[in-house]
Amino acid sequence: MSFTNRLSAFFRGRVYFRAVYAAESFELVTEARALLEKGEVLARAVWQTDDTMTGFLSSATCGASACSVTVAAQYEGRARIRVDLTTSKGRVISAWHYIRVKPAPSFPDQAWVAGPRRLEALA
Repeated sequence: MSFTNRLSAFFRGRVYFRAVYAAESFELVTEARALLEKGEVLARAVWQTDDTMTGFLSSATCGASACSVTVAAQYEGRARIRVDLTTSKGRVISAWHYIRVKPAPSFPDQAWVAGPRRLEALA
């Protein structure tokens, strides 16, 4: 499962919202093509979250115009995720994501993971 946040040059204050069930894992993609100038590409992506109990990050990647991270939802609540994209011209573009984790039954074999709060990917 994959969700894509397409950044807009006209509506920069938008926060991307999505709801998932606990125990689901998905790829979160942020596409910045509309914000890049001619010849400009993404050079680095720094993903951060405020709460690893709700969801943790893994497998960060960065391409020329989009970046992604894998998010594993764990516990009911909200996961706020920010990505700071640095371009080849040194500009920094930030995007916010709000993931609502809905409750789901847990099973005895399900272990909670305390993943990293910050991941960095280079293009």
